Amino acid sequence: MTDAGIWNVEQGGIDDEHVSREMLFARKIPVKPSRRTPPESPAFQKFCEKVFGKDNLLQKRAALYEIIGYCISDITGVKKAIFLLGPANCGKSVILRFIQRLVGEGEVSNVSLANFAQKFSPVEMYGKTLNISGEVPSSALPGRALDVFKCVTGGDRIDLERKGSQPFCGIITTKLLFAGNTLPTFVKVDGSDALTERMHILRFEYGVVEEERDNGLEDRLWEERDIIVQHALQALAQFVRRNKTFIPLQDEQELLVTLKQVSNPIDYFMESCLEFDTEYMVHISDVYGAYQKFAVEQALPDIDRTTFRTLLTASQRGIRIGTTKRRLGKKSPKVCFEGVRLKEDNEKMYDKRQDTVLSDGKSGEER
Repeated sequence: MTDAGIWNVEQGGIDDEHVSREMLFARKIPVKPSRRTPPESPAFQKFCEKVFGKDNLLQKRAALYEIIGYCISDITGVKKAIFLLGPANCGKSVILRFIQRLVGEGEVSNVSLANFAQKFSPVEMYGKTLNISGEVPSSALPGRALDVFKCVTGGDRIDLERKGSQPFCGIITTKLLFAGNTLPTFVKVDGSDALTERMHILRFEYGVVEEERDNGLEDRLWEERDIIVQHALQALAQFVRRNKTFIPLQDEQELLVTLKQVSNPIDYFMESCLEFDTEYMVHISDVYGAYQKFAVEQALPDIDRTTFRTLLTASQRGIRIGTTKRRLGKKSPKVCFEGVRLKEDNEKMYDKRQDTVLSDGKSGEER
């Protein structure tokens, strides 16, 4: 429902006659879309040119219109969370605030992905139209956060509890909209593509330098909301005609391929940096240090040392934690991983025949 009347999503226009409920907006959006073909909105057009650049501008602008239309609609069951991805100062937060203002404060929750893991946070999304968060942490999120993410995007029942109230089981139909500099990764993965299949990503290419920022942009976009929303509703009509599938974007597909590799950073690290044999061994500190360096280079999440050890030994690659400290080469005696070694640094590649075993923390020479 808009200030101008009922909007028929399938027909892409104002409908003066009764139509079925699934074609309608149950809420009133504060806009007055015209029955005529909408003109371009100058502020929105300039914004898109700055953050998307000239390459694929038309496609990405259409994708942004589509996202706005989807977020303000009552359409559910799409099984996708939307991620606006890009560098700092590229306008992601501007779009989040614009959409939140359209949907209405009372219809929006603001639960971050990190707080999906908290006991009382998911219930805040229950009954809301949209959940918006501008935080996507760089560190790996706990398994509970992934479980909630999959339940919400999948339309599955989930245990919910408000503080001081009895828990209950319900379905959260809330749409999810996130923005961040990186895509999320989770410590727990199930080996499937369930995570990447439930993401729709729009990449913002360019940040805006301070001297070129438009401090009045949000006000200008709001002044153009009638035109912007009319374009968004027309894009939504195309979305519905495509059986509720988002516009496929080339760089989105590239990001998802990468995310499939790094959604389990331990597997990615093992395939890239480790070799396996029952005779190999390497200091745990060397392997963890190699992971930290690899994580920075590949934009992988931070994983604490204890979790790293647990995940590596649970990988079904025959990796074990040694029961004794060992001196490898000229290094001080330390606890080792057995059954594995690093690929690239020859100084760290040892097998059992080259080390000195320390049962009491001392080398043979020291004893």
